[in-house]
Amino acid sequence: MHRFFMLFMIVSCLAFYVSADAQDKRDPFIPLVDAQGNLVRDFTKPKAEELATKISLNGISKIKGVLYAIIDGELVKEGQMFGEFKVEKIEPDAVILGFGDKRFELRLEP
Repeated sequence: MHRFFMLFMIVSCLAFYVSADAQDKRDPFIPLVDAQGNLVRDFTKPKAEELATKISLNGISKIKGVLYAIIDGELVKEGQMFGEFKVEKIEPDAVILGFGDKRFELRLEP
């Protein structure tokens, strides 16, 4: 019985991992090329600038002396990753995100 339970837990975890990982994958039923053999669309990853324009800073809070930012509804602190970005610095009214050697500033809207 114990082995069955362990097997069930492992399969459940793997199923969750596979389904969570599939969010970033393309739909296999959409063709990659048209009838003439041309690529239907560009499948390269979006540039940092494109990603940064889609991110919004919802708020900044200080909890036990540590500044936290709420970015797209997710609570993060300095040093954490937010998607492809690293939270470099949190200020009282702005957040600096790093993407490789590039830096982006998100400001609180008045």
